[in-house]
Amino acid sequence: MSRGKIFLLILLLTTIIYSVMFVINVTAEPKFITEATLSHVDKEIIDPYKQFSDNPNLTVEDVRQLSIQVEVKKNWSMSNIEIEIPNLVTTIDHYNNQIRSLKASYRKGSTEAISSVIFNYQQLTVADLKEMYRDDLIKIKWVENGENKQQEISISSLITDGRGGTKD
Repeated sequence: MSRGKIFLLILLLTTIIYSVMFVINVTAEPKFITEATLSHVDKEIIDPYKQFSDNPNLTVEDVRQLSIQVEVKKNWSMSNIEIEIPNLVTTIDHYNNQIRSLKASYRKGSTEAISSVIFNYQQLTVADLKEMYRDDLIKIKWVENGENKQQEISISSLITDGRGGTKD
């Protein structure tokens, strides 16, 4: 077989493989990766905020960080992706009419979002957190093939003792 025929055969096979991969990605269902993490924080993180707390004697054992992470693994026909994570601070601070939050952050990109709150965890349990966030939904909206679509994920369903879950 001549070099020219081998080159054309390789080029043809490569084109077929990439065409199949393109069709698969265009028609694939999007994946939504969501995770809730409830973790301890370092002393250095809470020390600057103790003065603003109702309890300036907070220890590392009294404070937790709740982080919600959302990532969209999109297909090629998706556009205008919007990720909405409810305000974690409002929910924490309205539970039993007690201000608990010490610090919060929110970061959002085109296909991911991360929201977190550091708060006073004294006299709370994981069950309390699940109850607090039972009505709070992560909303992912997008346009696919000209049609508006939406996926909702309950924050409460993601909260566990350690790491939360993933939903595809």
